[in-house]
Amino acid sequence: MTETIRLLGLTLAPSRYVRIFGMSFYWFGLLFALGFLAAVLYAVGRSKAYGLKDDNVTDALILAVPSGIIGARIVYVLTHLDLFRGNAGQILKFWDGGLSLAGGLLFAACASYLYCRKKKISFGAFLDLIGPAFLLGAAIASWGHFFNRDNLGIATSYPWGMELNVNGTMASVHPLFLYEFLWCVIGFVAAVLVFRKSRRKYDGQLFAVTAGWYALYLVMIVPLELEYNGLFSWKRLLAALALMAAVVYLVQNRVHVTHGKTQAVKTAEEKAKKEAEEAAEEAAEDAEFESGQELAAEDVPEETETVPAPEEDDDFEPFGEGAEEDDGFEPFGEETEKNAGDEAGK
Repeated sequence: MTETIRLLGLTLAPSRYVRIFGMSFYWFGLLFALGFLAAVLYAVGRSKAYGLKDDNVTDALILAVPSGIIGARIVYVLTHLDLFRGNAGQILKFWDGGLSLAGGLLFAACASYLYCRKKKISFGAFLDLIGPAFLLGAAIASWGHFFNRDNLGIATSYPWGMELNVNGTMASVHPLFLYEFLWCVIGFVAAVLVFRKSRRKYDGQLFAVTAGWYALYLVMIVPLELEYNGLFSWKRLLAALALMAAVVYLVQNRVHVTHGKTQAVKTAEEKAKKEAEEAAEEAAEDAEFESGQELAAEDVPEETETVPAPEEDDDFEPFGEGAEEDDGFEPFGEETEKNAGDEAGK
């Protein structure tokens, strides 16, 4: 008989598994796969906005997801050895539940880093793409805890408490899966709407925000978990360290970006000032050169105007030719000789 659950005034009796083609599939595993598929589709669809190729994103995820699942299971088993003593066959059955988020993220991040380094892809840009995709996938996968009836919270009297059979008694507990679902949806919507491509100042910024957002959720939610003993929790400690690392990273890079902008402004001002000085010097040199040319032009003497030669008259005849044509004209020499002969005869 399926146990009933009362949530938000609704009485539900969800089965832990569904039968497809005669085979039983747990909702936990199906919703995990559905969340992964949604995350991949989002990442591939938004890859170009982050300067990445679809093939690179797909290949990196194909490598990162199995690594993440293996790491999540390894860390969970190592931190819950009492559950598997004398029952080692259950170690491989991760689909029944029992995955460490910290271990999954650590192994997936290492695999992604090695792939990006080999392909010479910006690891920061890849993480910025994965950040919102992770929140989307986690929001969907969180409902697997509802069907699997695990990840239970401590008892509560709040009206949104989830009533179910806990250790043989009906109790109202915090619906941690619902808190995670709402937290991830808010983070995903904020990441998509607020941190668009034009608002990212540097690679890694969006991932730091989304990782810090989820780490803050873990820090606040761990005290509400049924397994929390009130003294120490590795999960909460790691979440707190991740939150501090994200804050330090964002603050440090904000200082660098602000300092870079200030330096850029100073550099631009110095460049503009230098260009203005060079332009002024060039203008002064041009003015000096033009002034020297004007002075040189004044020292050159004025050219004397050339008087044009008189035009020849077609009716003009030389003196000698006119004398030859005149029959009554006698040259001066002949007349003188005749007169001299007459005077000698006398």
